[in-house]
Amino acid sequence: MPVYPKENRKLAEKILESGGLLLSTYSNGTKLFPQYLAARDEWQSGLSDGVIVIETGIKGGTNITVGHAIKQKKPIAVLDHRQFKDGELAEIKQFQGNVKYILENKADPIYTEHSIAIFDKKICNSKIKEETKEDVQKINVSSVYAQEELFE
Repeated sequence: MPVYPKENRKLAEKILESGGLLLSTYSNGTKLFPQYLAARDEWQSGLSDGVIVIETGIKGGTNITVGHAIKQKKPIAVLDHRQFKDGELAEIKQFQGNVKYILENKADPIYTEHSIAIFDKKICNSKIKEETKEDVQKINVSSVYAQEELFE
C-alpha cells in the first residue's frame, strides 16, 4: 500500500492495525501525481470539523486545504506566529501564509490556551448549526410530502 509522504507509512499501518480506516480518492496502486494531492486536501478539510494550520507559506499544499475549507464554510484557525519572539517569527517565509490568513480575516489566530478554547467553541457551534440545518431540511421535506398527500 503506497502512502504519501512515505514517512507516514508506519502511522498508516498503526491506524489499520488498530481497526482504523485509510481513505483515498484513487484505487490502491495508483501512481501518485502532484495534482492528486489537491483531491486529498479537499477530503482532509471535508471530513474535518475545522482546520488548524500550524505553518504555511504563501504557496503550498496547505493553502489548497484552506481554500477548500473556506468553500466548505469550515472554521479555520492558524497559529499566530506574530505573538512569539516579539513578532520575529512572522517574518519567516514558512509562516507568511498564516499571517496572510489572519490579516484577510479568513482564519482565527490561535496562540494561547484561551484562543484555542474559543476556536473549539466555534467548531462546536458550527456543528450545531449544521445539524439544525439538516433537521430543518428534513422537516421541510416531510411537510412537502404531507401537503402532496392532501391533494391526491
